Amino acid sequence: MLKYLAALFVSAGLALGFTPAALAQASGPVNSGGVLTASTAGQSFDNLLDLQPGTHGYSFSGSTGSYSQMISSKGFYYAAYLFTFAPTSDVQSATLTLNNASGVAGLSGRLYTWGGSFLGDASAASAGQTAVQGWTSSLPAFGVSLVNLNASALDGGTYVLELRGTNQGSFAGAISFATPVPEPITLSMLLSGLGLLGGLGMRRRLLG
Repeated sequence: MLKYLAALFVSAGLALGFTPAALAQASGPVNSGGVLTASTAGQSFDNLLDLQPGTHGYSFSGSTGSYSQMISSKGFYYAAYLFTFAPTSDVQSATLTLNNASGVAGLSGRLYTWGGSFLGDASAASAGQTAVQGWTSSLPAFGVSLVNLNASALDGGTYVLELRGTNQGSFAGAISFATPVPEPITLSMLLSGLGLLGGLGMRRRLLG
């Protein structure tokens, strides 16, 4: 009975156009080239990205309605991906690729900062969250798009990649980040400095 009431509360929330806080939380590391895990109305899953120097891509696939099978008050089915990376990561560029694999009507995506809940029909501004990328143009059936994201707004932290469509169907895509790679001279200076520090430490131990 309690499970039924909880499910009813979640469904009612989506029908009214807002998404209630997740009932459970989980997280897991995702290496470059890995696959993102979607969140649902019952569990928010935080994909922990390790952004080392270079270009890193993370793929995803799923279906509109994977967050909840209830249609929202504005007539959309949603899917959501939560991901986190270190604030020290300096993102130079970022792209979002979408593939409308099964002809989802009105398929589009957006990216915003995580504020503790998924927005669904609400705007990022109304929820006090920052929109890194507003809703993209609707992707035609079986079409593919590539969107350059606002890299200057990606200074580390937790973000939500949200997708929606007016019917339930499958999609695929990828999100990629490019971070600076140290120049050879900078890298050699860094290694030399580490070697010098190691030598000084050894000398102190011998003299001590």
